[in-house]
Amino acid sequence: MVLGALIRKHRLASGISQEVLAEKAHLHPTFISLIENNKRAIGLDTANQIARALNLKLSDLIEQAERKYLCET
Repeated sequence: MVLGALIRKHRLASGISQEVLAEKAHLHPTFISLIENNKRAIGLDTANQIARALNLKLSDLIEQAERKYLCET
């Protein structure tokens, strides 16, 4: 749940649409929407594709998700 929200946050901060993020990450726009709306879980390969498309390191994205998750629990 946390990861999808973080991806949306970074995408919006980058000023790009789901379609542009999908193109950069070599994924389908519908898949990006499902991820951001917490309707699909993703593996590390997909998370890495998205992180790179957002000019982030996967480790940074995971660390942010972990911090947010720990604050919510």
